[in-house]
Amino acid sequence: MHFVLDLHHSSDGIRGQVMRKGARGPEDFNGWLDLFRLLELHPASGPDPIQTVRQLVEAENDHDLHAAEQLLAADFVGITRARGEEQTRDKLLDEIASPRNPELHRAVDAHEVWMSQGPNLCVVRSIVSTDKPPKRFRNLHVLTMVQGHWLCLAWQVTELKL
Repeated sequence: MHFVLDLHHSSDGIRGQVMRKGARGPEDFNGWLDLFRLLELHPASGPDPIQTVRQLVEAENDHDLHAAEQLLAADFVGITRARGEEQTRDKLLDEIASPRNPELHRAVDAHEVWMSQGPNLCVVRSIVSTDKPPKRFRNLHVLTMVQGHWLCLAWQVTELKL
């Protein structure tokens, strides 16, 4: 895995950004431990489950039906939305293509990601923030390995109190 580091050092410590080869954008870090965490989350070999989650959130932001279809497993169980609604794969894709709030922007908090990975199944727990309106959501993604790619099998969203 290749990285480009933008590192700033001062008497307060280090901060900067990490850009991975093939990534859409850089990830911020603040301190050595944060930098090491980012580098550890992206092992030198194999696909990155957290990147799958980020790409799925980006597909929602971009209303990109094609990208979302590629990131959901064919046997996707469903998503439980924070509003309590259960959605099948088709309903989720419909909402991604034609969202209730097209101005809503989501962002995965790089500091709030936890992952447990096996050879063919992975759980990613993250915080996703929105801007309009400002809210925070706990997201739980269950991913499955299909032909060398992590795909979303199930998704749970819970709104957190600010």
